[in-house]
Amino acid sequence: MEKKLISIITPVYNAEKYIYSTYISIKNQTYKNWEWIVIDDASSDKSLEILRKIKNEDSRVKILENNGNQRAAFSRNRGLEVAKGEYVTFIDSDDIWRENFLESQLNTMDILKAQLVYSSYERKNESFEQDYGIYNVPENVTYEELLEENYLSCLTVMYNFKLNKNIRFKENLKLHEDLVFWLDLLKECKIAYRNYDNSILGTYRVRGKSTSRNKIKNLFYLIYIYIYRKNRNKEEFF
Repeated sequence: MEKKLISIITPVYNAEKYIYSTYISIKNQTYKNWEWIVIDDASSDKSLEILRKIKNEDSRVKILENNGNQRAAFSRNRGLEVAKGEYVTFIDSDDIWRENFLESQLNTMDILKAQLVYSSYERKNESFEQDYGIYNVPENVTYEELLEENYLSCLTVMYNFKLNKNIRFKENLKLHEDLVFWLDLLKECKIAYRNYDNSILGTYRVRGKSTSRNKIKNLFYLIYIYIYRKNRNKEEFF
């Protein structure tokens, strides 16, 4: 198992307060055969400076720099274009993994013969001082079930990149591009599986100014996705 390379993809925009902690959670993984592809999305703070220092210490780190702010979907797609791993996973620039995340998800894929896996995770505020509880996910999920609720997250998903190399994020979407990406994966994989031991594998940092917290925009995009994805003849819209 240790011979299988895992590509970890992280878009970064003005994350100087958090990015080193995210790296440490990757560095401390029990599974060591990984590459971390970090895409700096024209940060105006010290994010890129911190990343360059990390790269000097760890040859597994690769830095890509966007020419202007291009948003997360574009950045993740750039990472996918250069990824060399048999498996791909994502982590945002302010989130944290438990040290057994990679090992657990890779073992789950091997045990269940799965192409797409995910897990439950805990939620905390920006300083990690306030606990917002655990987001528990079901044992498995299908395309239709994901349309009802998005149980997958960039914090916990791992998938077989070798078998799903051509799937990309829709760059025209400003919100929920990750949901559409999971739906595209599920069209190929048919079913996604929770990690076999149902352990908590990550911590999601709830940030007050996050774009995803705009409830009106969230609702609009979710309805938009639901209507067009329910009608399979109109998937060309996105």
